[in-house]
Amino acid sequence: MSNGVKVFKIVDPIVQSLLFICFAYSFDRGNTFRIILLIILVWQLFSAIAHFFLHIHRKLKGERLIYFFISLIYFGFYNYFYFYYANISKEKYFDINDGDMPLSIPVHEFSIIVPGILISFWYYLICFRELNKILKKNPNG
Repeated sequence: MSNGVKVFKIVDPIVQSLLFICFAYSFDRGNTFRIILLIILVWQLFSAIAHFFLHIHRKLKGERLIYFFISLIYFGFYNYFYFYYANISKEKYFDINDGDMPLSIPVHEFSIIVPGILISFWYYLICFRELNKILKKNPNG
């Protein structure tokens, strides 16, 4: 495996980690979490496509292929439901009163975002499993 491929396989999970951190902090910034979730998913789609052309383990290549199709289906549902809930249906909120800061969680939006996070976290784990296999093959660098 060439050094460029190794660098990509190391940088990919690092970029995803940074994007997940940005996602976690984006809830304090209004609706930016939607944009960051889409950035995460698009990065991962491009990563999956790039990995199809690289020498990788067959099991992980199969998992990436499954991820690719599931994420494309999710993009379709996300766009449909987001359009439906944003323009046709009125959002419902789950209110939590925790003393100083009452919290209102949008139910529809939450139900759309959670599957996307689960799908993206699954790909994140695929990348780290592959990185672990690469580092075990060549422990001295």
